[in-house]
Formats: sequence, structure tokens, C-alpha cells
Amino acid sequence: MPIKELSRFSSHDTEFVYFINEDQTVGFSLYPRAKKNELVEHRKNINDLATCVPIIKVFGGDWPAYKVHDLVQIKCVGEVSPGAFSAGSSMRSTESNLLFQDQRVEGNRVITILKHKYFDLEVEHKLEFNHENDYVLLSSKVINRGETEVKLENVSSFCLDGLSPFQQDDGEGAYYFHRFLSTWSAEGKHEVRSAEDCNFERSWSGHGARTMRYGQVGSMPVKDYFPFIGLEDRQHQVMWGAQLAQPGSWQMEFYRRGDFVSLSGGQGDREHAHWLKNLKPNESFATPQAIVSTCCGGIEDLQNRLVQYQLRELESLPQSEQDLPIVFNDWCTTWGHPSEDNILKIADALAGSHVKYLVMDDGWFNDEPGCQQGLGDWNVSKTIYPNGFKNLCLKLQEKGFIPGIWFELENCTEGSELFHREELLLKVDGFVLQRGTRRFLDFRKQEVHDYLAEKVIKTLKNNHISYIKTDYNDTIGMGCDGAESLGEGLRQHLAGVQAFYRRMREEIPDLVIEVCSSGGHRLEPSFMDLASMGGFSDSHEGTDIPIIAANTAMQIAMRKNQIWAVLREDDNVSRVYYSMAATFMGRMCLSGDLFLLNVQQKQIMQAGQEMYLQIKKSIPQGYIRIVRHGVSSYLHPKGYQIFARYAKESAYLVIHSFENAPSSIEYELEGNWKIGQVFKQDHINLSLKAKVLSLSGVEDYKGLVIELMPQL
Repeated sequence: MPIKELSRFSSHDTEFVYFINEDQTVGFSLYPRAKKNELVEHRKNINDLATCVPIIKVFGGDWPAYKVHDLVQIKCVGEVSPGAFSAGSSMRSTESNLLFQDQRVEGNRVITILKHKYFDLEVEHKLEFNHENDYVLLSSKVINRGETEVKLENVSSFCLDGLSPFQQDDGEGAYYFHRFLSTWSAEGKHEVRSAEDCNFERSWSGHGARTMRYGQVGSMPVKDYFPFIGLEDRQHQVMWGAQLAQPGSWQMEFYRRGDFVSLSGGQGDREHAHWLKNLKPNESFATPQAIVSTCCGGIEDLQNRLVQYQLRELESLPQSEQDLPIVFNDWCTTWGHPSEDNILKIADALAGSHVKYLVMDDGWFNDEPGCQQGLGDWNVSKTIYPNGFKNLCLKLQEKGFIPGIWFELENCTEGSELFHREELLLKVDGFVLQRGTRRFLDFRKQEVHDYLAEKVIKTLKNNHISYIKTDYNDTIGMGCDGAESLGEGLRQHLAGVQAFYRRMREEIPDLVIEVCSSGGHRLEPSFMDLASMGGFSDSHEGTDIPIIAANTAMQIAMRKNQIWAVLREDDNVSRVYYSMAATFMGRMCLSGDLFLLNVQQKQIMQAGQEMYLQIKKSIPQGYIRIVRHGVSSYLHPKGYQIFARYAKESAYLVIHSFENAPSSIEYELEGNWKIGQVFKQDHINLSLKAKVLSLSGVEDYKGLVIELMPQL
């Protein structure tokens, strides 16, 4: 079936192409303009393949090499389910069910209107771009224009088709699939596999669907994978990829029925995430936003472009955040047992340091010692602050700190009165939803918002606290009662959660919000929009911290990537350098036995802070490169890692050696630089010649930071 170009748009380095067939099916693709000369005319059919010739002799006709996949993937209750053996694996349309109606341009927005073949639905696809950004935004909206209710089972935020336009056939050996795996305290492990390794070659006739749907179900959007999908045409060195701004269940999907690979993603569908949405007449549903990009190069080039989305409104951050202050958090010092005495002791130990935020973690509300017990009532302890909690916060301010406290505001645990207020809690099948010792507040209820305004916002205001660490330590799972499906209940609940986050910022404009969810389970764009920082991981003291920190620096803006440096009194010199150096891949957060450190340990800690102040100008804007040799296991890392941050007029390297590290390492720099300040042990020697940095004297488990200055 003939396919022609419908329209074309351009940003500074990317071409966006809409194409349409005779049946009025519209598809969408994009590619780097720098590769325009490598575009090829793709074969139209596979009639001459040895596997097809015999059957064509019997049945006749053309066997197309590919088909156009709808701009928006949609499935409604009552329409024919997808075929091609995809039931249970995909709810994408195997045949088109949307027809082109109109397309209009509104400034930097392209709105494409589609009509459903079988229901009175209008589907609006939106592309948002400008001539400066390295990414575009894609989203969809479904509107019921009819007089009867329609039930949605699947709606995509984006669907990229016709990949790769640089291949004239099925691209043997060209395609590689990229994902980022995530588990607790081991976030962001990069996975790349070829199409052949994934058994994702086209079927001999193009009939059988190849599909790989993955995602996350529940209220921890980064529990299993980061909400990301990536495709590489390695033969032409081009990447395509997308991130989803989604706080709950989501899915991504690689799909193939012919020569081309298609990528799609959005709200988790009915099969994957138990989601069903009823649209009454004149009602609409808008999908989560997808951040999409394409580029020449590899996975780091793609990620450098996607995370720029999180930097678009920096002026809205609190004034204190403009200077990227250093954080101290007492979690790995007091382990949930803070008191007026030990907090002031910590403050005195930090005198003369460059720490600005002093955060009191779990336990500030407990009259009796205990970790994460009685969450939900949020009554300030009457016993551990003999002079009052407000007085302690004021003393911290007098000492030059901005005080912060920890809340797990969405949950409650045994031992609290709130635990038994079932009218405020989420339910499943009529029973209170409980995971382990945790129950969950229902943020669709105004009473919950009012309760937390009194307990959280008022506590912050009354005690002059302008830093909040919001933790979240279990997942709801597939959803909750109160909507047409469990998945829709979850979606509505999380919309309420994020509304409360916005309310906190509105009522306390200078509030610094650190989003933590057992470390890194909420490191996705919609939560990062609400936060000044995100906790990178719950790996507090592992030797894997530099590896995880580099991973998360590829997923969120580095200025929001808060990394632990937990220092212990029995740490040797190498360990102090190792821990401090890891924080240079984002925001420095100190903890541990600070008031027990010896003179040499304190000197290294102070030197590390001063080095951080020197290089932090490179953190807000720039791009990263990561080199790893021999690194496979996180618990028992071997080899070494080089993390490079390049900015316009500054750069730096963070280098960590692991077990069985080589004694010498070489790294070729991008651009012309000279060595500036260094943070390292004396026995490690550096030299730079013809852009090649050489290190000697390297031993196992060392950490160092090297400032790079422009070579004029």
C-alpha cells in the first residue's frame, strides 16, 4: 500500500516526519538531520524472498515489507483484539483503528486529530518542540464525542515508527535494544541486547508479531526498570529513545511485524497494569508526557539529551538551591535516634565546613527509640528535645544551617493512631491495603490533604524548617478500590499525591524537597519536576556507590542526583577519598561518624568539600561520559570506572578503582584541557599529553577527582 509524507517539521538538529497511507493511517518518525544523506529507499515488499515465493504462487498478491503503525496506539473494550499471536503480550493494534482527520500548528506545537473507526472517539496527538531543545514532548488525549460510554484499555503517549530509516531491509545485525534495570540499592544497570539475541528478528512473512512489553506496576515507578526505552541502529550509529513522566504504573514496548521496529509507551494497559478507564460522553483522558529524542552516537549521548528536560525551569527552584549546597543527613549517624544533644553535637562537628543543609532523618518524632515505627501521627517528640524542637531548629539556623526533617507522609505504620483510621486509607477488595507494616493514605480524599496540611506543612512552618526529605518505603502494587479499575484508582491516587507536593511548594515557596523512595524508586521526570533533589540510592556504604551514582546521573539531572558519603571513624585514608569522590557525580550528602573522625580524616573531608566547591560550576549544565573496564558485579566490583563531566568552559573526572584494578590507566579527553586542582592521594601520579590523561600508582579501591581547565 503506497505510503507518502504527510508533513515534516524541524528543530535545530532533528527532522520530524508524519507519513500516511491510502487507508488514512498516520505514522510518525524522527531522525538526526546530520544523517540525512544516509537515508535510503526501503524495499516495498518481500515477494522475492525464498520463503515467500512458493506461497505467493498459490495465494498471489503482494507481501509488504512493513506497515504503518498508528500514531497513537489505542484499544477499547468491544473492539476486536489484536491478532498475530500477540494476545497476552501486547495490546497494540495489529491493524489500524484510527483515521486521519486534521493537523494544525500552534506555535511550537503540532496537533494531529484522528478519529476512531468504531467508536465516537477523537484522538489528539501532540508534538511539542522548539529550535533549541535536544528533546521533544509527545502526548495523547482521547475525547468521547459520542452519546455512550467507552471503555479504554490501552492508550499510548507515543509511538515511533519506521525505525530505522537508514536500513533498506530488515537490518540484520543493526538493531540493539536498551533498557535500564532497577532494584533496591542497585539502581540503573544498563542492559543492551541485539535484536537477534532477543529473538526479535522479523518473521519470515511479517505475520507473527514480535513484542517485548515491560514496565512497572505500582506506586514506585523505578522499582523494576527506569521508565525508558532505547533503540540503536549500530551500523549507522543512531539512537532513538524516550522517558516517561509517570509516577505510577507504566509500560514501554518494542514491537515488530515487518522490517521496521516500532517503539511505544505510556500508561500501563489493562493486561500489564490492570488499567481500565471509562470515558463518559464529553469526557477526556490525557496520557502522561513522553520525553523523546534521537541523536548520532551512543547511549550516553541520548541520555544527555533526555535529562535536559529536567533543567527547563531552574528559576522555580528555591533560592538556596541556586548554589548547589552540600547536605548533611543524620541517618547513618543516629540511625533513627536523633536528639537535641546529638544533633547539636553534629552541628558543632560541622563548624567550619561547607555544609548548608542539616537534615534530621527518621525518628525526630519518637518519644521511644525505634526505627520507622508509629509513622503517620507526626507529633514532635516531647522527650528528646528538652528545650523544644523549634528552639533546636533556631539554634541550627544560628549556627549557619538550614534545618531539614524527614517525612514518610503517604504512609502510616503500626503504633500510630492514623493506622486505625480506615476511612482515610486505601482499600483493595474492600479491605485496607497493607504491605508489610505499612498502610497507605488515600490522596483522593480532601480529609487526607487537610490532615497532612496540619501535620506536615504546619510543622515545617512552625519550626522554621525549609527542607523536607519525603521518603516512601513500599509500593501499593496493582492499585486500589474507588475507580473503574484498580489501575485507574492508583493513577488517581498518585495524581493527588503530586497535588499535595505542589501545595507544599505553594505554601512554603523556599521549601527544598528531596524525593526519596527507598533511595531511587522515584527517579523519574514527573517527581523530579517537584523536587530540588532525588536520593540516588539506599546504598549508603557499599563499594558499589560510584557505579550506582554514575547510573543515576544518566537518568536525572546531575544537580538533582544526591549521593551519600558516609564516613566512619575506622575508615582508612583511601576509604575517605573513595567515599568523598563518589559524590562528585551529583550532589554531596555527608553522614556517618563526623564527630569521631581523626584530624587526617577531617582534613580529607574538608579538602573534598573545597574541591566540590571548585568544580560544581560544571554540574548544572553539560554532558557526561562513562568508561568502565571489568565492572560486572555491583557487590564485588572489579576493574575501574571513569566518570567525565564536560561543560562549556570547565570539566572534571571522577575515577574509582575496584578490585584487581590495573596499576596504570589511560583516558583520552574530549577537547583541549589542562589539569587543574586535584583531590587524590599523593602516591597516584598524573600526566597529560596530547589529550591522553595517564594515571600511575593506582591500587584497589581508590577514588580521585581531577579538575580540567581549558587549554588556551
